[in-house]
Amino acid sequence: MNAARGTRGRGPKPPFPPVVIAVGMAFVLMAPYGLLLLLSLGTGWSFPNLVPNRLDAGPWRRWALERDGLVASLMISLTLGLAVGLASTALGFFIARSFQGRPTGMWRFLAYLPFLVSPVVLGATLHRPLAGAGLAGTIAGVAAAQLTVATAMTAVYFSESWDRRAERLELLAASLGGGTLSVWRYVVWPGSRGLLLVACAQAALFSWMDYGFAALVGGGQVPTLTVRLFATLREANVNHAALAALTLVVPAASGAFAAAFFFGGPRRVPEGDSPVAAENERNVHQATALLGSAGGRLVVERLVIAYGERTVVNEATFRVEPGRTLVVLGESGCGKTTLLRALAGAVSIQSGNARLDELDLLRVEPRVSRVLYLDQEPLLFEQMTVEQNLAFAPRMRGEPPARIAADVAVMLAALGLTEHRHKLDGQISGGQRQRAAFGRAVLARPRLLLLDEPFSSLDAQTRGRMQTLFADLCRQWQLTAVFVTHDAKEALMVGDTFARMEAGTLRTYASVADFAADPATGIPAEQAFWRSVHAVQGDRTDTVG
Repeated sequence: MNAARGTRGRGPKPPFPPVVIAVGMAFVLMAPYGLLLLLSLGTGWSFPNLVPNRLDAGPWRRWALERDGLVASLMISLTLGLAVGLASTALGFFIARSFQGRPTGMWRFLAYLPFLVSPVVLGATLHRPLAGAGLAGTIAGVAAAQLTVATAMTAVYFSESWDRRAERLELLAASLGGGTLSVWRYVVWPGSRGLLLVACAQAALFSWMDYGFAALVGGGQVPTLTVRLFATLREANVNHAALAALTLVVPAASGAFAAAFFFGGPRRVPEGDSPVAAENERNVHQATALLGSAGGRLVVERLVIAYGERTVVNEATFRVEPGRTLVVLGESGCGKTTLLRALAGAVSIQSGNARLDELDLLRVEPRVSRVLYLDQEPLLFEQMTVEQNLAFAPRMRGEPPARIAADVAVMLAALGLTEHRHKLDGQISGGQRQRAAFGRAVLARPRLLLLDEPFSSLDAQTRGRMQTLFADLCRQWQLTAVFVTHDAKEALMVGDTFARMEAGTLRTYASVADFAADPATGIPAEQAFWRSVHAVQGDRTDTVG
């Protein structure tokens, strides 16, 4: 019984201890390198001897230090690898971004074309134009030939792994006041850093290991490590061939281990401080005094948006007074999101105009108009903490650090996020993420806030709290907002004025009573349902009594 109880729940005992397995794997991985080292140093090694008769580093040292020896080949390969890796990554990234969202058949064919042709055939084909340009037999010519395949490889890599979320983050950063350099520094580079490093390493490794282009285009005048390796093999010089192979393989393997060591570990994040005791209402009023009113007057007239022959928004006309929230109710696919994206400058229009006070929204950048678009997904900059996210827009405006810190502290307290201020995006809940995204939007002091069903992914309880918080803060900060939703109850909770969109046609209402009385909104039917429920409950109470 005791023996059975002691072994219950345990898995089968492994046939070998983990230490033995680890040592065995290390031996298997390192054995080829050890063999190459012995081959490069040994003389008089014949079967069945397990080790060479004598180890001599003299030939190894002399060949490595020759003018046209191993060191020269190593430097040539390093130069080619770095140049091709960096250039092809930059070109591939630019090409992928240029064709973003347009993966046509011709684009895919051109991107994959270099992989469909044999490197020997491709090298022979490129040799003639490169020779005509005077590049055959030069390092630049070999780099140009390698760049054709490497650029196609990186372009395919970036296009296949492109995330639409990155595009939305770039639009958000621009809306928060970030210029081109700021968007690259805070959004593009942090979000694509891993992809860029991997693509650059793959392209550099391709150049490092390439033999076909180096041999055909180089014509023996560019002795890379691979060319040197095959030359020593043809000469039957085992020592030099082993040394060339070792020099070719060890740096690449060392780089892979170094990358795994430095970039593979978990990132440590400082813990948040303990909660600060402060009443939410007091903090809201304090933040209101700091920020003041920021809303503008929005006037939209006969706005038409079409995709090809299909009209998505048909002559939409409405206005939103400063400090008011217009709610646009409508089913999915009716054109609500397209309308918001047009006001944010992300969608082209066919006709009509939209003005925010004196600015033409259709002809200025979001960071100039200070129009902020909040997506359905609460987008935070993942490499930044909650506190850094909230401080992004004031930093872009160049405000003094002391004022930024004070405003952010007040906003964190108002949103109940003080104890979470040092956490990253993945360390907070959906409701906390929504609050952080909205707080960052308020600190951006937008003249117009556009919200695309921002609470649709939350549970009912959290969604209700966020609706109340949104309505309170919008009124406190006097924000001008356009809020789209498909939920009539949410519309009544957050809106001041109301409109409904159906099949691209927008209808505005003179009052909340007109909006609630329209059968198309679904509100009268829901009111009738609850009246019938109350009536049934009343009848049951009378019967029981």
